[in-house]
Amino acid sequence: MRNHIASKLPFTLCVCKNFTARHCRPLPPTVHNQAGRVAHSTTDKIPPLIDAVIFIFNSGNNVSDIQAPVYVVLFEPEIPPNTGNLIRLCSNTGCELHLIEPLGFSLEEKALRRAGLDYHDTARVQIHRTFDDCLAHLHAHTPKARIFAVTTRGSLAYHQPDYRRGDILLFGPESRGLPPGLLSDPRLCERLRIPMRPASRSLNLANAVALVTYEVLRQLDYPGLV
Repeated sequence: MRNHIASKLPFTLCVCKNFTARHCRPLPPTVHNQAGRVAHSTTDKIPPLIDAVIFIFNSGNNVSDIQAPVYVVLFEPEIPPNTGNLIRLCSNTGCELHLIEPLGFSLEEKALRRAGLDYHDTARVQIHRTFDDCLAHLHAHTPKARIFAVTTRGSLAYHQPDYRRGDILLFGPESRGLPPGLLSDPRLCERLRIPMRPASRSLNLANAVALVTYEVLRQLDYPGLV
């Protein structure tokens, strides 16, 4: 008897070519590749030329029907527990999490469990091949969204901007932060810093994301939260 991938996973997995939100629906317990063929076993290969992988955790809603208050983007995250913690954060706040490849961990079932991805509330997580792919997707759905990069080299404290619903928060990998080339990207609205002692190097990624995300939510008066 063939083993269905999705029967093992705590979410619906949809792999989309030329992704738009209308493609992302609650699916039956199978995994589809970009051509629409059902991948029945863990040995089936999903073609590498995909635009996004979408995980819908315990969600009965259309992604297109729900506007996230904040879009959290992790550029090349390296440590599974940090990403797992942030999936839980987004699940509890209604925010949307976007991961930009390459990832420093496997998306296989055991790695997902170790990363804490079995949190059973609603969460929306999408994986993109490149930074440009991620921005193209986000701006297609939130064209006025601004991008705030959080970095130790930022000039503005994270609590100082006047945030708007749908803003994008960009964070770098744990070991090196956002690369200089990305920090000089003209599409960035602002480069933010989290105040620390002068000799300090950085905060834990999950802690940093939680701090900035909740500041945005506070300014928005915690939309949809109680």
